[in-house]
Amino acid sequence: MIRVRQAQHGGLVFDSLPTRRQRTFRQRLAAVAVIAAVAVSAAVLQGFLASSSPPAPSPAWSVLSTSQ
Repeated sequence: MIRVRQAQHGGLVFDSLPTRRQRTFRQRLAAVAVIAAVAVSAAVLQGFLASSSPPAPSPAWSVLSTSQ
């Protein structure tokens, strides 16, 4: 869509607005980018947490090791 408006200098200015399809595409692209960013940050945090502390022994393993 093309919009015409009067500029401060007195002449006409032609502005081009995005179509509905372009707006929809940009909104969906932004949503996918946000989802990807959240997934990457969750993976990074999980990686940091996994590497910073050793895994705790499971309760079932301690029961099995004491019963022998």
